[in-house]
Amino acid sequence: MSSTGSYQPRQFNLSGLKGISDKTLEMHFKLYEGYVKETNNLTQRITEFIKDGNVDQEEMPAYSELTRRLGFEYNGMVLHEYYFDNLQSGGGPGNHLFAANSGDLPLTCVNNATGRTASRIG
Repeated sequence: MSSTGSYQPRQFNLSGLKGISDKTLEMHFKLYEGYVKETNNLTQRITEFIKDGNVDQEEMPAYSELTRRLGFEYNGMVLHEYYFDNLQSGGGPGNHLFAANSGDLPLTCVNNATGRTASRIG
């Protein structure tokens, strides 16, 4: 988070990669920017709830929903940053994501449309 208390979208120069078009990257960048914007929006709204030091009983359902949504938006922001950081010309075993998932750790993916999971263990 920056000194102003909000997140700023990072810039990534990834044009011309093999295996992913610049158009697809631009769609991901827009999605990422949306996650950053909504993370800031939800953080501000939650701050309003807790500025007096407590959340009243009648405020609790709305506060709970905002914190749940913040987790989704924040994770989308951070995971896109990891994704972009690991895209590089040439790719392969030199990147951190590949090294972290080279078979030593379980890997689980969730399909947001269906809610189904797929796992790879070792």
